[in-house]
Formats: sequence, C-alpha cells, structure tokens
Amino acid sequence: FDNIHFNAYTKVFIDTQTLLSNTSSDAFYTHFGVAKVLKAYTMILMVDLFGDMPYSKSLDGTELNPPLQDDAFIYEEALKLLDEAIIDLENPVSLPGTVTDLFFPNLSMSERIQAWKRVANTIKFKAYLNTREPEHINQLLSEGELILDHDHDFEFKYSTQQTNPDSRHPSFARNYMDATPP
Repeated sequence: FDNIHFNAYTKVFIDTQTLLSNTSSDAFYTHFGVAKVLKAYTMILMVDLFGDMPYSKSLDGTELNPPLQDDAFIYEEALKLLDEAIIDLENPVSLPGTVTDLFFPNLSMSERIQAWKRVANTIKFKAYLNTREPEHINQLLSEGELILDHDHDFEFKYSTQQTNPDSRHPSFARNYMDATPP
C-alpha cells in the first residue's frame, strides 16, 4: 500500500495543487478542470481503500504527521472539486484545441471537454452510490452525462512516445530501459 500513498500524495496531490495554485492565467480553465477531476478521483479512491486519511494539512509542508480526517469530509471535498471542475470545463475562456490529452487523444477540443464532464459526473455517481444518496443518483441518471459505454471509457492510453509527455507504461521504463545487462 506504500506505493498507493506515495503516488497519491507525492504525485497527484502535489502536481494538482501546484497547477491550481501557481497558474494565474484565465486561459487554463480546461487544465484546472482536468486537474480537479483527477484530484477528486484520487481522493475518492484513497477513501474507498483506506477510510479516514490525512488531507487538509497533508500538503502544507508544516505537518510531518498530519492528522487523519473523516472519510465523509474527504468525500464532500471531492464532490465540491468535481462541481468546480465541471464549471471550469464549461468556461468558454480556454486554450485552443492543440492541447495534448493522454486520456482522450483523438477527440476535438469540444469532445474532450464533454468527455471530461462525463468522467466528473461518473465519479460523482460512484460517490453518491457509496454514500447512498438516491436523489443525486437519480439526478445524474436523468441528465445522462455519464460514461455509459466503452466508447467513453476513462483510460490512459499508453504509447511508445519518449518525448514530453513520456506516455510509455512505467513498468516498461523500470523493467527494460533501466535494466542493466548481466
């Protein structure tokens, strides 16, 4: 489980916090939305795996052993982030369609934004199922903006690309590129 914590806290949470706190341009709303979706998804996965977890004080750099926070609070924070993400994704001020998206690489910019909104809504749907909130579940079902078939899957598309962004599978680099011959 150490790897899960390591990746969540030193990669996803730090990277998204850095992006969200250090970018002042209004042209990055799409990036903000995607970052919030990924952060909220990670928060929900961590709670589903471990229950209570350090969150609010875990990234401020002053707490070496941050206190655990209630899993219900983490879910609420994740759901707020998903709502913010959808607002950011719907913002008309955004970067042009030349942005590389490793989850949805073959879609136009408007299709990507719709895909990310579906991902956010599907994560909300999962959270509401876990917290047993039928009114929210029914609302999301009636809106229909969910991942409903394999054409809308949320999956990272690994490739052979080495240049930035390096989208090869991490095990490839670890097992083949970093291996030294006997």
